[in-house]
Amino acid sequence: MPSVRIRAPRTQHWLFVAVLALQGLMWIPQALGWTDHSARWRLLAVVVGLLTVALLVALLRGVDDISASADGLHRSLFHGSGHVAWTDVTEIRPAPGNPERLVIRGASSRTIFEGQMPTQDEVGQLHTWHRAALEQARPGDAPDENGSGVHLND
Repeated sequence: MPSVRIRAPRTQHWLFVAVLALQGLMWIPQALGWTDHSARWRLLAVVVGLLTVALLVALLRGVDDISASADGLHRSLFHGSGHVAWTDVTEIRPAPGNPERLVIRGASSRTIFEGQMPTQDEVGQLHTWHRAALEQARPGDAPDENGSGVHLND
């Protein structure tokens, strides 16, 4: 199965979009010369405006999502770029009190990512990858049947 995309929470996503859109709108008067600022200020406004638009476009294309594959979780710029191995994940489950969200936790119950719940097939694939990585890394250790924790076989 190809990678699984886990979308960021809707509220967080649209809040980022709104803030960036408002920031972009704030720079338009300066960039167009509608204020009495110097040419340097106008150039700065154009550069910041273009960077804001670039971030907004990236955000709308899904830069705030993460993807998961058999290798682990692949985080983006908004979530601390990098790779999280499945062996660093201790819990994959619905968010407490909100079954429409998926929570992925690491050591000490630290939340690695919280996002929108993918389809049941994709959640099953996440659990499969997690179990396989744990079994390969530490034979005898495996998450429970729901993938909601790691149990040591005594």
